[in-house]
Amino acid sequence: MDTFFRVDPSEPDDLLSNFEPVQYASELQRALSEETVSEIESKPFLQIDSHAPVREAVEMLHDSGVSCLLVVDGEHLVGIFTERDVLEKVVERYARVSVEPVEKFMTSDPTIVYES
Repeated sequence: MDTFFRVDPSEPDDLLSNFEPVQYASELQRALSEETVSEIESKPFLQIDSHAPVREAVEMLHDSGVSCLLVVDGEHLVGIFTERDVLEKVVERYARVSVEPVEKFMTSDPTIVYES
């Protein structure tokens, strides 16, 4: 059975009458949901060679006040070295690993977001 609705053209429907705007838990959540990558403010990134010693990477993190370094081999991004990598993979054995190459402790294959 077909159902038809009678519409009174003198009283148009308010399509937004039941609209409830999205509520976000934080400004970050709103930005990630609604803004493009190019609109999100970001600091310049720092990079380090994959063969640089861990000590150098830790010092760069500390001295620059950033939480991650892009790890490159030549001109290719090969990973990311983060504060979490320091805490989980380096801190307990720092004296022994401080001269090891950062590539041994970096996070490989980071997710990349391109500006469009």
